[in-house]
Amino acid sequence: MVFRVFRIVLLGIVLVTSSWTCSFAQPVSGDELHIIVGEREISFDDDSGRPFIGKNGRVIVPVRVIAEQFEAKVSWIESIPPVVLITKDKLNVRLWVTENIGDTWLDTRVPGAPSSDPSTMKMSLDSDIEIINGRTYVPVRVVFESLGATISWEAETNTVRIL
Repeated sequence: MVFRVFRIVLLGIVLVTSSWTCSFAQPVSGDELHIIVGEREISFDDDSGRPFIGKNGRVIVPVRVIAEQFEAKVSWIESIPPVVLITKDKLNVRLWVTENIGDTWLDTRVPGAPSSDPSTMKMSLDSDIEIINGRTYVPVRVVFESLGATISWEAETNTVRIL
């Protein structure tokens, strides 16, 4: 009798926890993700590209749309491997597209002064940089935190806030 009660309780626990897992693991499409920069929600369409949840559960965004709303400049450097350079004020983030690595540095050089190498800090990306339909997509948190932004995630509304 005790063994039967134990099996029923165990089965109940398994069923409840598996339903929790299923409810938390629902995929989120780009239409359901909200990206807010400052106080402004960014609208996405097929031309700009749409954010999505990538592997490792990271929010992946079209870099140019978000960077320009964050008042940063995006440059594409055709090299092997290709490089995306994001610049805001004197802070730079360089991403090697096919390598999924990057670095960041503060350009403290004074115009007209002898050049010096700015110090760099390596960054590791835990999600791929992706090229989809000619647009570059990056993990929002690691890239924009490197530019000095504060990133927050509101799970109830599937919202990323960039401040």
